[in-house]
Amino acid sequence: MRRLQTCLLSFLTLTLCASCAGRPTEVASTPATAKIKKVAVLPFANVSGKGDAGEIVTNLFIVELFKTGRFQVEEAGNISQFMIHEKVNVIGEMDMDKLQILGARFGVDAVLIGRVEEFDDGSNTANAIPVLSVTARMVDPLNGHIIWSAQYKRAGSDYTMIFEFGTVRSVSTLAKNLIKEMIATIH
Repeated sequence: MRRLQTCLLSFLTLTLCASCAGRPTEVASTPATAKIKKVAVLPFANVSGKGDAGEIVTNLFIVELFKTGRFQVEEAGNISQFMIHEKVNVIGEMDMDKLQILGARFGVDAVLIGRVEEFDDGSNTANAIPVLSVTARMVDPLNGHIIWSAQYKRAGSDYTMIFEFGTVRSVSTLAKNLIKEMIATIH
């Protein structure tokens, strides 16, 4: 009986570890991230083909960065007004001159720029498993250098522990989890 319990425990441990691995991610960070206090988040580009995906991810980044307590986040309305005033019409990108103006005007240490590549709520699949892929980078507004970047792709099934326990079925919950994971890599 004891041996059976040990085998079962080993099996469950391996299953949990394997299921939490998720899909590979790419993260690059520099020592400059430790100096970041205030961040401006630009609207994320949306190449997923799903309506408001860029806006949803942008708003979640703003909220989750703020919730860390580590960063001050410039008001989204101020960023929108800046983009209108400076005639920035390309979502997810900004030229060097405008980046420097933005940094000086709002006193930000970094500008977060990103893109939503995939935003699938899983409604077209039999198991209704959402999938999300996001690329983000923080840029120094003084010189345009990338000081942090990350590319994550997650499916709701990446959080499954055993017998579908833990599976994320909501794309908004998946987005929140993914963004928290990305932010946690900013050291």
